[in-house]
Amino acid sequence: MRRVRAEGGREFTAAAAVAPTGDFGTPFLPDTPGRSEFGGRVLHAADYRNPHVFAGQRVIVVGGGNSAIQIAAEFGPFADTTLATRRPVARTPSECWAGNCTGG
Repeated sequence: MRRVRAEGGREFTAAAAVAPTGDFGTPFLPDTPGRSEFGGRVLHAADYRNPHVFAGQRVIVVGGGNSAIQIAAEFGPFADTTLATRRPVARTPSECWAGNCTGG
């Protein structure tokens, strides 16, 4: 478990982080301050397969795009999940929160 500090000073403790930056063809994991000291797993959305490997863990999903929202919703039943975004999420299909993230 490691701590992640948000810009406003709020701290989170997590065993893993998903960083959905870049697109699937060219995934990008930013070199964020403190990442080398973070002992948890950092995963790009392009490498994500299913939420089961995160069962029982605390997870922070970073981003407000479709992939991040869908991944965070999938983690819901399995992990203690926090969604970290710069701005409020504008719109998410209601089907996604019901566990069906294929609807539009």
